[in-house]
Amino acid sequence: MSLTAISPCVGPSGKVFKELIGHVAGVVLREKFEQFSHTVCSNLVKGIANKKCLLPSALATSLLEQVENVLSSQETQNNLLQILQLGDSFNSHVLNQFMLQFCLKFSTEILKFVSSTFRDRSRAPSAQQGQQGRIVELDKEDRQVVYYIAGSIMRAFLKNAKKAKKSSQWQNVAAAIKSKILMDKPVADMVSDCEWTSDVDRGGLLYITADCQFFFVNLTKVVFESETFNGSLPYDTIISKVSNSDLSVQWDNIISDSLPESVSVDLMNDTVLYFSRSCGRGFARRRLSFLRKRPVVSMATRHFVASRKNR
Repeated sequence: MSLTAISPCVGPSGKVFKELIGHVAGVVLREKFEQFSHTVCSNLVKGIANKKCLLPSALATSLLEQVENVLSSQETQNNLLQILQLGDSFNSHVLNQFMLQFCLKFSTEILKFVSSTFRDRSRAPSAQQGQQGRIVELDKEDRQVVYYIAGSIMRAFLKNAKKAKKSSQWQNVAAAIKSKILMDKPVADMVSDCEWTSDVDRGGLLYITADCQFFFVNLTKVVFESETFNGSLPYDTIISKVSNSDLSVQWDNIISDSLPESVSVDLMNDTVLYFSRSCGRGFARRRLSFLRKRPVVSMATRHFVASRKNR
C-alpha cells in the first residue's frame, strides 16, 4: 500500500497511522481487503457511472463529490471498516484519516485509469500522420504565425465580452482568457519563437502562454492533416478529432476549473473553428497562388502575416 507515501506520517498521529497501514497490509486477509476495495470502488463509481464528462477536470470534480458523500455518511464508513474487522484496535481519528486517504487515493487512481484508457483510444491512428499519409512539421516561422493568429482569436473573444458586459458568462470567459491563456510578454525561453511576432507588435498584440502555444501547434497539425484533396477543411471532423484526442486534455489543463465544463468546451470548439477558418482561407490563397504560379507562404494561413518564399 502506498498510502504512507502521500500522507503525513509524523508525530503521534502519524505513528499510529503507520501502524494501521502495517496492520491492514500484514494482518487483514487478502480476501477481506479485496472486498473492502471493491466496495469503496463501487461507492465511488456509482456516482459517476451515468455522468457524461468531456474533460478530465469535470470527472475529477464528480469523483471528489462522491468521496465527500462516502465520507459524510458514518453508516457507510462503519460498514466499510467492518469489512476489515479492525475492531477497537485503533481510535476513530486514525480510522477517519485512513478512510479519507484511501478514498482520495482510490479516486485519483480511477481518474488516471479513465484518462489513460481515453488517451490510448485517441492515439490510433497516429497523431502525427494525416489521412493523406504525410507528416506535418512546423518550422520557426510557422510557429510564429500560429502564435499571431492565436492572439488574434483571443482578442476577438475579448471584444465580444466587452460588448456583452451584462453577460456573466462572457465576463467569466474574458477573465479565464486573461488569467489562463494570455501573458504580458514572452518569457526568456519563448523569446526565440516569439521574436518575429514581437517585431510586428504595434502595441496591441496579445501573447499566449507556453502551454497555450503547445496546444495551438498541435492543433495546427490536426488542421493540416485534415485538409481534403480539394483544399477544403471539414470543420466538424476537426472539432471531433480535437475532442477525442490529447488536445482536449491539453485544453483542460490550460483552462482548469476557471470555467464550467460546458463553457470550457464551447470556448475550445469556437477556438478550433476560428483557427480552422483562418487556415482554410490560407489554403485557398495558397492553391490560387500555385495556379497563377506566384510565390506562396510557408504556412497556409493569412497571407499578410508571413514572409513569402518560393517552393
